[in-house]
Amino acid sequence: GVSTVGLSCDLGGRVMVSIMMLNKRFELLELVMKELDRAYAKHGAKPWSRHEFYAILKEEVDELWDAIKADEPMERVVSELVQVAAMCARYYETT
Repeated sequence: GVSTVGLSCDLGGRVMVSIMMLNKRFELLELVMKELDRAYAKHGAKPWSRHEFYAILKEEVDELWDAIKADEPMERVVSELVQVAAMCARYYETT
């Protein structure tokens, strides 16, 4: 099959993910869950309106973009990315 960055397609067109990519997925999910726990402990779990969610998400995305534009180390970019994902998960969990 065709392979790019840990992905390959079999003859049926199904995407198969490498073990390395699966490990990265699990690592990301673990980081997001830890960030969610931290956010809930700090801010509680009161549901947000859609407008509140958008404002919070935009703030987090802006921080991610700032880290990217400043060419911050990948660890900082990943930290911001995790916060974006955690806020999406928080909104989903509390609605």
